[in-house]
Amino acid sequence: MKILYGVVGEGMGHAMRSRVVLEYLLSRGHEIEIMASSRAADFLAARFRGVRRIHGFHIVYEENRMKLAATVRSNLRSTAATLPANIRAYFELVEQFDPSVVISDF
Repeated sequence: MKILYGVVGEGMGHAMRSRVVLEYLLSRGHEIEIMASSRAADFLAARFRGVRRIHGFHIVYEENRMKLAATVRSNLRSTAATLPANIRAYFELVEQFDPSVVISDF
């Protein structure tokens, strides 16, 4: 089966869990394309070939506390600039790869 697998890059829990799932899916003979953002992209690219980096949401911290307003502002600014490229990358990959299923670890 052809699987498009997306992973959020904020924190590493999603990437760690996805690594285990991806290893299992590959061991079962599935063909997989991976899209990930931020630290997850780096982590997965060290273990799987062809990881496609996209822009993802992030959290702004100050003194180990999440700053809600700063997080929202930062994501709105960056999303406005990167959303068109992310959408284009997704649809180009879907057209080229023609996945049977899309899995998102978000």
